[in-house]
This record gives sequence, C-alpha cells and structure tokens, in this order.
Amino acid sequence: VEVVLTMSGLFRDGMPEKLELLDKAVRLVREAPEDNVVQSNTVAAEQELLASGVAPEKARQAARARIFGPQPGVFGVGMSGMMVASQDDGDPAAPANLYLRNMNYAYSGELRGEAIRGALKQQLKQNQIVIHGRSSNLYGAIDSDETYQFAGGLNAATSLASGKAPEYLIANARKSGGERYEEAGRFLSRELATRLWNEKWIEAMKASGYAGAQHISMEIEHLYGFRATAPEQVDAEVWQQAMDIYIHDKHNLGLEKWFKEANPHARQMVAARLMEIDRQGVYQFSTEDRRHLVRAYLESVNASGVSCYANACANRKLIRHVAITARELNAVSARELRRYEKTVFDATSPAAADLEIRSDGSPPAKHRPLGKPPSFPDSIQGMKIFEIPLANIRVRTPETPLGWAALLMPLPFGILLGVSRRRFS
Repeated sequence: VEVVLTMSGLFRDGMPEKLELLDKAVRLVREAPEDNVVQSNTVAAEQELLASGVAPEKARQAARARIFGPQPGVFGVGMSGMMVASQDDGDPAAPANLYLRNMNYAYSGELRGEAIRGALKQQLKQNQIVIHGRSSNLYGAIDSDETYQFAGGLNAATSLASGKAPEYLIANARKSGGERYEEAGRFLSRELATRLWNEKWIEAMKASGYAGAQHISMEIEHLYGFRATAPEQVDAEVWQQAMDIYIHDKHNLGLEKWFKEANPHARQMVAARLMEIDRQGVYQFSTEDRRHLVRAYLESVNASGVSCYANACANRKLIRHVAITARELNAVSARELRRYEKTVFDATSPAAADLEIRSDGSPPAKHRPLGKPPSFPDSIQGMKIFEIPLANIRVRTPETPLGWAALLMPLPFGILLGVSRRRFS
C-alpha cells in the first residue's frame, strides 16, 4: 500500500516535525532492499515527468515526494469562491484542476513547498482510495467548506488523474471503540437525515435566530460543493428534500415567517442555490415546484432587497434564468417582475456592469427588463469598433537594425502623403 498525503497549511506550519517523520518513512520504504510499490511508482513517476519536459533533478525530487499541500504561507485549497459563484458549471473538471494547481507544492527532505509541473497529478494516477478523517461530534461533513475542499478536491483530482472515481471513505472515529470506515455518501446521508432534514435540528437553528438561518443556508452551499467534487456520492434527490423542507415547509415549522423575521436573505440564498441546481440540470424540479421556487425568490428580493452573495449577483446565467423562467411560468405579476429586475439592476450596476442584464454586453442607456433581447438601435449604440485602454499598450524596442528599419519604414511615406495632401488641398 502506498500513501500520498495532501494537507492544509495548518498541518504544515503547526507540525513541521511530523512532515519530516512522514517523509523519512517514505524514504525508508523506497530504499528498502526488497521490491515494493513505492519504488516502482517512484521510477514510473520520474519517467513520466521527464517525458513531460521537467528537468532531470526536479523530476527525481518530485517523483520521490509523497506529501503535497498549498504554497508556503497559504492555507486551504481556494475552492470555496468557485463553488459559491457556481464557476464549476459547464466544466466538471474545474474543481480537480484547481486542486491540482493550488495543492501542487511538494514537501520532502529535498523540497520545501516547491511546485513542479504535474507532480501531484502524476502521483495520483494510481490512486484508488481517498480517506478523510472525522473525530468530532460537534461538526459535520457540510458544516464547513473544508470537507469538500480538501477531501472532495482530492477525490475530484484523483478522478481526473486516474480516469475513474476512487473509493471515497470517511474514517469515522467519533465514538471510542466504534471506529470504522464508511463510504462518504452513506456518511453524508446519515448526517442529512439527522441534521439538515431533522425537525428537531431545524427548531434548534430557529432558536439561534439570524445565525441559525445563516447556518442553514451555508449547509446547502456546502452540500453543493460536496456534490461538485464527488457527484457519485450525492443522491440527486437531496435537492428535492431541500425544496420540500425549506421552501414548501413540509414539516409545518413556520419557516417562511421565521426566515422573513430572522434573516430573509438566508432563505433567498437557499432558493437561489436550488434554482441554479435546476438551471444546470443537476436535478430537474417539476414545473409547479419551479414556479413556486422562482416566486419565493422574487418576492423575497422585492421585500428585502437582493442578498448579493456570489451566486445571486455574480452568476450571470442564473440572473437571466430567473427572469426568463419567471416570465415563462407567470410566476409573478408583470409589475412584480419589473420591480425585481430594477432591484437587481440597481444592486449590480455599474460596479458589476449590470451582470449581463443586456445580452449584448454593452452598458445600458436605461433600464430594460432582464432577459429581453436588445432592440436594433440599442445594439448599434453599444457597438465598439476599436477600443484599447492605453494602460494595456506595451511598446517593445527593436533589437536589430532590421527591426528598426521595419519600424521606421512607414515614416517617409507618411511625410510624403502629408505634404501632398497639403499641396493639393
């Protein structure tokens, strides 16, 4: 069995002596007299890295490394921004590529956080299992973004590097004497049943007021990240559950009233995330559910203003989808829709260039409903023939006489043209 360890900056900076011991253990196995998988994988990795153009010494060092993490001085994978803004949409490999880029810093007796192109991806080509440890009963797998960033990111990166999804396990050490490995999907399902879908847990969140509402919305966000990095571990039906419990309030817990009083933007975030799930096709809600969802979102925006967290105000596709869906399904009155559009427009312009309220990308001369194609005159007004900011222009000095000649050659023709025009004008 061979182990590749990926870590957070906290482990690296807080326990550097542990890294030295782990690296020593890898070295002892690699230098053992009998053949073993660490030796064979090291040789294979070095050959692959050499073939990709890595310098011989760096290829040798990277092939020997088995500990990877963020750049020195940095903590985390940097994936939460991608997930909150739904930037993985249309590119299922995006989380994997981000992980392979930001966690590609090798730590060993020879390397102190150096990024060698393709090193981590090469080490993950033969990876078969991802293991994430949980020992706390206080926090769950989707209470924060760390599970999907670190374990989920490694799962996605392994899937990309090896060509197939690995076995994704949770090392459950929450109960002394009951330690066991569990499939991540099963672990998540039990957590959802006992927390996010649990009436008693929801009542406890209600008792926490604003913070409780915010925590519910963030759990839904982290569930999205979990699915994006390990889609094979998340049943699509979880989104229907979220819809039924937090939008339809199937337990009759008075959630709509409570969210409105405690933290209206939290329910707005839940609705935005579910609409994005529907837009992407991850899970398709029924027409009636979609109408109810869009209506709940628009009414919340009109009553409380737009939340403007990233998925609501920086996701251009979702902004247009909401307006178009509301119009197609007659989810709200024309007056309410215009009010919603103006609210979003005012919240996102001009700083965000109106987030594609106009489909041609040009700055609007006046407010126009979302999703409506631009009129012909508007299109002409927004056209730009040639526009380059001066700050983007870079002048390079010619390095040879021929270069200077090519640069100055048009000059005499320009002078002659100018003289002739003055003479005959």
